Amino acid sequence: MKIYFGVVALLMSFCSLSYQFLMVKMIVPFVQNEVLCQSVTLGFFLLAMGIGSYLAPKLYTAGGLLGRLVRVEFSISLVAFFMSFLIYALQLTIQLYVDEHVGIGPLTKTLFFQFFTVLLGFLTGLETPYLFYLAKNRNSKVSFNFLLAFNYLGAVVSAFVTSFVFSRFFSPSMSLIFVALVNTLVGVLMAFTELQKWRHRILSVISFSVLLPLAFIATQNNRALEQMFLKAFYYDFKLESLSLFDFSQHLKFSRDLQDVQRIYTPYQIIDILPAQTRFADYLNSEWSLFLDHQPQFSVDSSSLYHETMVFGALNLNKTKPAKILILGGGDGLVAHELLKFSFVKSIDLVELDEVMLNLANSDPRFLELNHYSLSDTRVSVIVDDAYKYIKLSQGKYDAIFIDFPFPVNFELSRLYSIEFYRLVERILTDDGFIILDLPLKYRAEESDSPQVAISRTVYQSGFHNMLMFGPLNPFLFANKKDGRLEFEYSEIKDRVSARTIMNFIPVNEFDIEQIKAGGPINSIYKPMVFR
Repeated sequence: MKIYFGVVALLMSFCSLSYQFLMVKMIVPFVQNEVLCQSVTLGFFLLAMGIGSYLAPKLYTAGGLLGRLVRVEFSISLVAFFMSFLIYALQLTIQLYVDEHVGIGPLTKTLFFQFFTVLLGFLTGLETPYLFYLAKNRNSKVSFNFLLAFNYLGAVVSAFVTSFVFSRFFSPSMSLIFVALVNTLVGVLMAFTELQKWRHRILSVISFSVLLPLAFIATQNNRALEQMFLKAFYYDFKLESLSLFDFSQHLKFSRDLQDVQRIYTPYQIIDILPAQTRFADYLNSEWSLFLDHQPQFSVDSSSLYHETMVFGALNLNKTKPAKILILGGGDGLVAHELLKFSFVKSIDLVELDEVMLNLANSDPRFLELNHYSLSDTRVSVIVDDAYKYIKLSQGKYDAIFIDFPFPVNFELSRLYSIEFYRLVERILTDDGFIILDLPLKYRAEESDSPQVAISRTVYQSGFHNMLMFGPLNPFLFANKKDGRLEFEYSEIKDRVSARTIMNFIPVNEFDIEQIKAGGPINSIYKPMVFR
């Protein structure tokens, strides 16, 4: 009997903490601030748990204790089954009806979702005290410390499973439904083992079985609502009134659009927007790639980005690098451009996300753009973390192409840190160079702009010769040599598109003296996140 109560406490804790973790995973891409979202959600969850635990003795009645605990489990399961549906509905509502000029920040967006956190936290706070009272009434000699130990163990199991199991095999919404089913089984187990009469047991099982159709309904509707939100988000749909007619018209239009292909990986969310050929006059007629809601490339912009990066860097450095390292670039498009040069003898490509590599190697849309570059004999693909790889690398490279998503979270920020660039400088030959993309869509005061901060970080890591270029798609080029960096347009004008030629222009906002001056730099010990 003692072990029975311990297992129940573990499963209750596992389910409750899993809800909190998975809810954060669902709303982080929308909020775009993982640390803030985690902190606020956990804070509200613990606060609500404390309130529930405090009120548990006041609500305690020995006679109806089991029924009350079973109802708590039923309520938690009911909320969990529909939580993902309600989260998507709230995200869709904010996207459609909140004017972007209102300026809703990450904190406000996070607070919108805390009703679910407080409700689940309060019910969770009731669980352990009620379970202890139940064990005490059964004379099972179960101490509160014993239940608390299994409760903490459940939290550890939850953190492990959500991070290493759910993230690999399920989407957050499907994981929520799975955990809700586990929660339902806990309620059924308690009712079946604690109730003495078979009639009561059967009635309890029937009551919980009502939740199973709800799981099916939630599963069927989650995807539809998720697609509605994704289309509204990526195509920036807005409704000016709250009328049902406007919403029904939007719903009809949304259904006519092809679905966004969403792929969850352990490291990021991959969204592929299909070519909307039926609405080519006012929507993108070519497909495009987004990572964690951040744009990567479209078919239209792909050649501009990758031609500028490769041809621009090689033209500026005036050398013929034979051994090249690509950090990121799992789509194979940088590698494709480099393979056009016969003097390139070997390319090491380091990519963390195997799912992205699989897309690049098997998806016809990617293969049409990268021309099977990752299968070329000159390319070696290494599945590893870029920071770890360059830290342990003993070789030297003639050129390093850094193709990461822009640092909108702290995990990516370390790949733009001074510690990272110092490691890059260590494995670069004296005549070598680095190049990284540097989006200019963020506007701020010059001294605090992300472009200046990242450029200053690169400069202080040992690269004192730099040039920012590309008014259409900006890049930062840097090497360790002296001398003025200039393009020789005659050598590249016949090898790239006219649009790419227009991108080989230095950016006026770039001021090397401002970079040399003291100011903030990005470090893993004092990270900066750019939005």
